Amino acid sequence: MIHRAGNKLRSLKVGNDGFNYFHTFPTIHYYLLILNSLGMFFFITKMFSDISVFNMNLLTCLHIYNIESMDISSICSVLSASPNLTDLKIAQLVSVVTHKVTYLLTRKCHLVEHLFLETSFGADDITYSTIEAFLANCPKLTCLTLTGLNLDDAMAQILVKGLLKLKYVNLSSTSGIHGSFLRDLGHNCKDSPLETLI
Repeated sequence: MIHRAGNKLRSLKVGNDGFNYFHTFPTIHYYLLILNSLGMFFFITKMFSDISVFNMNLLTCLHIYNIESMDISSICSVLSASPNLTDLKIAQLVSVVTHKVTYLLTRKCHLVEHLFLETSFGADDITYSTIEAFLANCPKLTCLTLTGLNLDDAMAQILVKGLLKLKYVNLSSTSGIHGSFLRDLGHNCKDSPLETLI
């Protein structure tokens, strides 16, 4: 399917997002869903390792769901080769070292507008340098979801105040956030386009 899509491939979805069937959309933007429940994660890892299979430079949307055996080097290879991503979703990847993904993301994917990062358990800490990198290198972010990561209130405030185009923020299931950053949020962000904060 990927070979057939060729240079028309713009959006790629891999893993198990809860559906139990393959589905594609008959548009110029080809979509692919490969079910982890069918034991396809070995194929997916191989596919991501061999980025020459298709032109990742043209990819604008990448969603990765619940692929527990995904190698961090495979994801990093894809992000490095996909500078035009505007929509990135990585969900429930328990084996991925979070700071490596965020580090590479902020240095390679400067056009990202919609970002969803979710860890199931055992996430390593997000550092202040990572937060600052988001502000400096991902200025186009309008929708940001960071769930299960080890953020604190100060980091949350820096993100919400510093990303000037944010309309939607979801920091749910984030153990270090207790809500104190909300006290000054209304005053400091009165001219912000922010519409939803979870």
